[in-house]
Amino acid sequence: MSDRGMVLFKKWVNKVRSFGPRVPGSESHQKTIEFLSNKFDKRRWLISKDVSLQDTPDGKMNFTNIIASHRSPRKKNKKTIILAAHYDSKVVDGSGIIGATDALVPFILMTLLARYYQKNRRRFTKETTLKCVYFDGEESIKEWTVKDSLYGARNLATKWAEEDKIKDIELFINLDLIGHSSAKFYNYRAHRESNTKNLFSDICNSEMTLRNKSKLKTNDTIFIDDELKIGHFQDDLTPFFKMGVPCLHIISYPFPSFWHTKQDDVDNLDWEAIQDTYKILKCYMRNYLFKKNKLKC
Repeated sequence: MSDRGMVLFKKWVNKVRSFGPRVPGSESHQKTIEFLSNKFDKRRWLISKDVSLQDTPDGKMNFTNIIASHRSPRKKNKKTIILAAHYDSKVVDGSGIIGATDALVPFILMTLLARYYQKNRRRFTKETTLKCVYFDGEESIKEWTVKDSLYGARNLATKWAEEDKIKDIELFINLDLIGHSSAKFYNYRAHRESNTKNLFSDICNSEMTLRNKSKLKTNDTIFIDDELKIGHFQDDLTPFFKMGVPCLHIISYPFPSFWHTKQDDVDNLDWEAIQDTYKILKCYMRNYLFKKNKLKC
C-alpha cells in the first residue's frame, strides 16, 4: 500500500484495538462485527452473517462469521476466490488479549485487499468473484482440540457442503500471524497436497519483482519458496482443505515469540513489514486475476 494507504491501515488497526479483546460474546466483539460490516460498499458487496449456536467447554455460545461477497456484474455460477482470516481473539489466564498478529492485522489487511479488488475489478479477466470471510471462533475456548477450535469455519464448511457450494471455490487464501518483524512465510507441504505449491511460488516471484524494482522497504525476504516438512497448521482453512479445496496458507513460521500472550499487541507490530506484505499480496492478486497479460507490480 502507499504511505497514504498505510495511514488508513493504522487508523483502522488502532480503531479496532480501542474496542479491546474480541472475545466471542463480548461488547468489543460486537463492535468489531459492526466495524467490518460497515467497511464495504453495500452497492458492490453483499454482507451476510453465518450465525451458529455451538457447544463449547463453557457451555453454548453463538459464533458469527461475516461474509462479504462481491456483486460481480458477470455471469452467475462462476468460481470464487476466498480471502479468509479470523477476527476473534483468545482468552489467556482468564482475560482476553488483543491478538494484533493473531489476527487483527490479517483481517484489516484483507479488508484493504478487498478494496483494491473492487477498485480494479473491471481490469481483471479471470472469471472469478471474491468473497471475504471473517471467521469467528477460530481460537479455542480452553485448550485446542478438534472440537474446541475452528467453530465458525467448521460450521460454514458443513453448510456450504450441504448447499453444494464447496465445488465453486477455486482458491482459499487464509491469512494469519502477520505483522511482526520476523514474519516469514513458507511453501508448506500442505500446498503440495492441495495442488497450490506453484501458486505460492508465484507469490515469491511477486516479491522478487518488487524487490528488484526497489519497491519494498524491508531488507529480508518475506515469502520463501522452500518446502517445510510441516504438514499442516490447524486454521480456518482446515475443514475446507479436508474437503479438497485448493488452499494457500499465509501464516508465519516460526510463530512470534509473543503468540497467545498479552504482548501480542500493536506495540510489537512492524509497520514496514506489514506494508511490504500487503504490496506483495496485492501484486500476486493482480497477476492471478489478470491472466491475459501480466500487470506490472
